[in-house]
Amino acid sequence: MNNLVVEINFAYNVMGNTFYIEDAVEANNIIRNNVGKLTKASFSLLNTDSTPANFWINNPSNFIDKDRAAGSKAYGF
Repeated sequence: MNNLVVEINFAYNVMGNTFYIEDAVEANNIIRNNVGKLTKASFSLLNTDSTPANFWINNPSNFIDKDRAAGSKAYGF
């Protein structure tokens, strides 16, 4: 998806990647003022969910601003 705004969300106790832009073709999305906390590993979802991130964004053509990550099993951003 392109030109999406994800703003002012609090995700807690999530299994697998939390704020996740998957295919690396998505662009011009705004991910702003979100919090990802306590992201846990999953071995029954996607392979990347076994080492999850609070924010998983593959394309640098997206805008990440004032987000916070805490307590992920593997990665924050």
